[in-house]
Amino acid sequence: MAISKKRLKLCLYGNVYGAYRSQNLIKILLDEGYRVAWVLPEFYQERGLKKTLATKIAHKIFGFYITIDLLIKALLSDVLYVLPVNAQLIKTALWISQLCKTKLVVEMHVSLYDSLVKDQQTIAPGSKDAKELMALDILALTKADYLIYLAQYEMDHWANLLNVKVNNPNKFISPLFTEPTDACKRDYQRQTPLRICWWGTLIALHGVETMIEAMALLKAQSFPFTFHMFAIPPAGQGYLLDQYKNLIQEKGLSDHVFIRPDLRFADESLPNYLVENCDLALGIFGKSGRALAGIPTKLIDSLTLGLPTLTMAAPALDEFFDVSNDLWTCEPNAESLTQSILAIGHDKVQSVDWQQTRSKVLNTFSLERYKKVVDEVLRQIASQL
Repeated sequence: MAISKKRLKLCLYGNVYGAYRSQNLIKILLDEGYRVAWVLPEFYQERGLKKTLATKIAHKIFGFYITIDLLIKALLSDVLYVLPVNAQLIKTALWISQLCKTKLVVEMHVSLYDSLVKDQQTIAPGSKDAKELMALDILALTKADYLIYLAQYEMDHWANLLNVKVNNPNKFISPLFTEPTDACKRDYQRQTPLRICWWGTLIALHGVETMIEAMALLKAQSFPFTFHMFAIPPAGQGYLLDQYKNLIQEKGLSDHVFIRPDLRFADESLPNYLVENCDLALGIFGKSGRALAGIPTKLIDSLTLGLPTLTMAAPALDEFFDVSNDLWTCEPNAESLTQSILAIGHDKVQSVDWQQTRSKVLNTFSLERYKKVVDEVLRQIASQL
């Protein structure tokens, strides 16, 4: 327990991976006057390093130091806070929080098992690694003193997938939120050719091949369009850019489909481009349970910008949207996506008030809502000290 109780002392634990949510959490805590320490494992053990004798020795040495660093800071803290997308650290966080008698707060954004075993399929179901990932997920969902997550539908999906009941009485929903921007598409006037855009990471969840196949079908029907993909590969998989460029060439789409890694949200170059040059934004079109259960960040990005948006139909959307009025959806296959784009291009779809949808998104998926959840969690913890 903390030596002084004048203000809560928090120890943040986890990597950030450039996470906008974690950055805002730190700012919220500092602005509110909390005393904050941070243990960042990746500072000492960078991901993706080639395994050699030297790196293995360094891993053991630094692993011991990280544990000691965490233990000391947790001993002086009231709260041990596992940052978003760090469920892999739950075992260490759990035993240290129990030893130090600190409250354990976990932000559960991604199920390791759902992501790596079911969605990306990089780990075989039933394998030792798969069972370990499932165990970590279950610990994170059931052993935290306070649990923050993105959506109830997604939580129910994880509980069903992991065959576990999440009975934590201290559960809080705080949906996604994106970086604020003044950019907004105020007036929609479709151009010819239809300017279609997509942005994101080249992973199975997003259904990139489905989108490219749909573009091939559009071209076969002589529909006028361009498709700009502001794509980045996952860490360590830069070869995917060339792989998808080759796929575009093979399908004869080089004059219609363009992969561009040059613009980004961080410096507002991408949102500024989109509001001036995008007639239709695409969401995700994956076929996994994870794709059906979550709200993709790029959907919130798009609707925040006031962009006409087409994404896959998914039951997760019903928790936050009136799907029949707030946006356009289709099935996650190339044929359905093609037919939907054709209908949009020929003005044969339902009318959507994109500014009304934008207002709903800004109210629901907001930093202010996240701040209220964090404040309430810490208020409850403080009341018990």
